[in-house]
Formats: sequence, C-alpha cells, structure tokens
Amino acid sequence: MIGSRSGVIGMPIRLAVSFLIVALMVPPVMGMVDNIRDDICTRGLSDAADELAGLVDSVGNRGTGYTLRTEFSVPDDGYLMIGGSDGWVVRVYSDDRQVGRALMDHPVTGPDFAVHGRCLLQLCSTEDGVEVTEI
Repeated sequence: MIGSRSGVIGMPIRLAVSFLIVALMVPPVMGMVDNIRDDICTRGLSDAADELAGLVDSVGNRGTGYTLRTEFSVPDDGYLMIGGSDGWVVRVYSDDRQVGRALMDHPVTGPDFAVHGRCLLQLCSTEDGVEVTEI
C-alpha cells in the first residue's frame, strides 16, 4: 500500500489558516461585546430618564399646586440632569458625557439639578412648569 503524504503536508497549512481566521475575528468580537455592555448601561439610564419625564408630565397635567413625593432611583453608572435653560429635556449622562435625552411636555423650572443614585424627589406643579427638589 502506497501512502499519500498530502494529509501530512496539508495539515500545517490548514492550522495556519485556522489560526489566521481566529486572530482576525477576535478584535471585532471583543468590540461587539464592549458595545453591547455600553448599550445595556445606557438603556438602564434611558429607562430612568423616561420614567422621570413621565412623572414630570403627570404632575404638570394635574394643574397648579399639585405635589407628588416619590422615591426615584438612577443606575449607579450615570446621572440625569433636569432644569436650567434646557428645562424641557431630561439629559442622560454616563461617565460625564451625554448619551441620551428624554423630552417632556412640561418644563422643569429652576437651576440645573442632577439626579443620581437613590433619592426622594418632590415634584410640585407651578404656573411656569414643574419644580423638582430632592428631599
């Protein structure tokens, strides 16, 4: 029986091609994993911003003088900014960079106010908008 050496000679080439494919695929896969992780963190902050915008709108719709006290929680990896010159928007920050925003039907009056962590908020409807303070 005559043996063929094509399998022995072809194996190192197949291994080299396999390692090349794996080496080329690792960086894009790691980048995708990092992007997914960032998206998960940003999604939690965006959900909190939507919830706060909903609270502000519900208090604003109730009319002047209506007050609501509620416990509110923002994920630890970021914070929300409300009020100031951009009072119609809840701005979402992660690592001190703005990553999103939520629009409201009623403006938040007063200076810029940062909401982070777990806090107790008081929302009071006024003629100019909704006043938000931390208790």
